[in-house]
Amino acid sequence: MPYFHAVFEVKTLSITKTRTFIEKSGCGYVTGIVLMIVLIVGMVYYGFGNRNDSPTASRPQTVVAAVGKHEVYLEDIQEATARATENLVQSNPAFQASLGPEFQAMILADQVVMSVNEAVIAEIAGRENFVLTDEKILQLVMEQVDSSILQLRFQMMQQGMLKPDATEQDFQAALKLNVGKDVAELKAEAEVTAQENLKKPEERRKYESQFLGMGLLESYRNKTKVSDDELKKSFDTWITKRVFIDPTKHTDEDPHEIAERVRAEIQGGLAFESAMEKYSDDTAPEGKTKSESNVNYTLANLTYDDSIRPIMDLKKGEVSEVLWTSSGPAVYKLIDLQPKVPENFEELKENFRSTRVNEIASKKLQDEMKQIIDGGGVQWQSEALKIAFEWARMRNSLTSPKGKKEIAAALLELENRALEVVQENADIVGGQPPALILYAIFNQRLQSLPEAERSSLDERKLEVLSIVTEFDASADLLIELAELRLAKGDGPGATDALKQAAQANADFTTVGEGRYTRIQNLRNQLVAKKLASEEDAAAIDSELATWRIDLADYLVYLAESNQDFGDMGQSAYNEINSRLAALISKGWISDEAATEVRRLQSVWREEKLKFDKEEEQARKEAEEEAKAAEAEKAKEPGPTGGTPPSSFNPLPGPAPGSGN
Repeated sequence: MPYFHAVFEVKTLSITKTRTFIEKSGCGYVTGIVLMIVLIVGMVYYGFGNRNDSPTASRPQTVVAAVGKHEVYLEDIQEATARATENLVQSNPAFQASLGPEFQAMILADQVVMSVNEAVIAEIAGRENFVLTDEKILQLVMEQVDSSILQLRFQMMQQGMLKPDATEQDFQAALKLNVGKDVAELKAEAEVTAQENLKKPEERRKYESQFLGMGLLESYRNKTKVSDDELKKSFDTWITKRVFIDPTKHTDEDPHEIAERVRAEIQGGLAFESAMEKYSDDTAPEGKTKSESNVNYTLANLTYDDSIRPIMDLKKGEVSEVLWTSSGPAVYKLIDLQPKVPENFEELKENFRSTRVNEIASKKLQDEMKQIIDGGGVQWQSEALKIAFEWARMRNSLTSPKGKKEIAAALLELENRALEVVQENADIVGGQPPALILYAIFNQRLQSLPEAERSSLDERKLEVLSIVTEFDASADLLIELAELRLAKGDGPGATDALKQAAQANADFTTVGEGRYTRIQNLRNQLVAKKLASEEDAAAIDSELATWRIDLADYLVYLAESNQDFGDMGQSAYNEINSRLAALISKGWISDEAATEVRRLQSVWREEKLKFDKEEEQARKEAEEEAKAAEAEKAKEPGPTGGTPPSSFNPLPGPAPGSGN
């Protein structure tokens, strides 16, 4: 079994077991955060590739890339990929059902980028003679722990374990109750663990790998000086109007081409304001038209964001080229350039300075990293991971191709390279990673086409699916493969894929039911067209029958494990009843299994009645206790030392009603 496949399989199993424990214990989110704190301290961190400049003899190290003397290792990327996958599933169990090859490829590619970025940062740090001290590492570790504790508090509020207006004392009490430790104890344990790890060379290298970028950025901040005049200048404001094309509103057209056509009309004489009214997808401000609205950028904005930086070069009244912003393509017209120092500048000057210093330092580090990467500073030993790296950067970068035709051309180039790697089968990472990357890139290209044009890629799709299903035999992919082979009249190929799909369908939700129906329909088509033998049809029928038995067992399990008698339990009870009725109508569940589900549902109803009675009794007792407490309070001595009689009159003179 290929390494990546083994990692994903083992991690998925462990995730399932872990989640089952957490769900039954009733403290999943708290457990997850405590685990996160422990993981941060132990350096099983998120998003970093665990780069190691001194491989140990006890562990194989396969170099896949290098930046100067700083190497990137396959084993570290594999571990980081598995960790990122597990973290995603633990944070949202719904991810487990969607961990198809495209999702796996995206996680892998992102980890490649992060690992290479680590090596690039290490190269920059070497050039700057920057070294992380133990004291600085410890400081950064504890800042991460503080951040995790804040996240824990937020999640406890989300789960109703803390009220939104909870005090620090409330949080500490809830933490002690659910985790067994308060904040001080958690932080003390984290600090001791970090100090111990710093004494271990391998663990210290891991710390350095994670925190080197943070430390280097802080070093840049400390070296960055911004005078008062420079700070005031950073508020210079470019007042613009724009025609914005929202890609989400033009799914059947190329938004970049639309923007180019709009610009051509403007160049041909169409007033910019008229173009705004006619074409812009920006929403007009309340009480104004689109053409009356402005989009303003400060010098700080423009120098930090390369996508809109060309606005700085415009003269008053001049129109820009099509610029691709973070939201989509836009054409700008410069209206004016004005100095705009905030009225509270003197009062908040140091806050403004801190923000500007952060921007300058971050931009400096980003530019240096980009210069190394774009300048050929990364030496690759794995073409597959190089393709993954380029694909991830293209997905995430504002400077990547933006027009649909450009994107399709860039994807096709990467896809062809990935296919070549798979066919040569000689990459040091093995066969699975390039197969996953190939599928993901092809699927992105396929989805970028209008639906009517996608069938034109059926031949390539058949080729790609045949490759990827060797490494990821998921039911959905195999069903697609069977459909394509059936369309070509390949009976044996379609039958084989359909058998595997029936075996691979281990989902007993409505998603699994949909797969079951598709498999059954394809099986019937194969038989009707005499493309499947009776023996093959019987083999598929056997797998479908096994799935129905497992589905019934799953429904029994759901009914048996429903021990919640509140709103969530009631919802689960209703869902089980609904599914049971649907399965009976389809003939997918045996009488015996249906009877058992009904029995368990009946047991739940009885327990629910007991629960509701106990809740009602507890409510009444609480009310009686509250009334008793109020009565006792009323008997307490007043300010004069005793309970005044009903005729007591605090004013001089005869008592009310005395008749005198």
